Amino acid sequence: MIAAPTFFSIDPVDLSDRFIAVLHRYFRQVEEALGDNMWLTGGQFTIADIYGGAMFHWAASYGFQTSEYRNFLKLSERFEERTSVKAARASEAAANMNL
Repeated sequence: MIAAPTFFSIDPVDLSDRFIAVLHRYFRQVEEALGDNMWLTGGQFTIADIYGGAMFHWAASYGFQTSEYRNFLKLSERFEERTSVKAARASEAAANMNL
């Protein structure tokens, strides 16, 4: 789940497990904060949504299980539909970053 865990710990499995637990806490907090809101602060897109959308994409790309976080998934889908995000994803693909 975590990229290059052996770089950060002599026990990469323990580090990965602890990191996954931290991600679940973060995802639960975002899930609760969103509720029925379109964005984290309500109806207006803010920097918090950029961070959240990027984090959701990153976590999912590393195999983190996101299916139980339906509100966060909806935010991520809205985020990914933004013109600026599509342009950023295209730039990443062109640079072969695939983050």
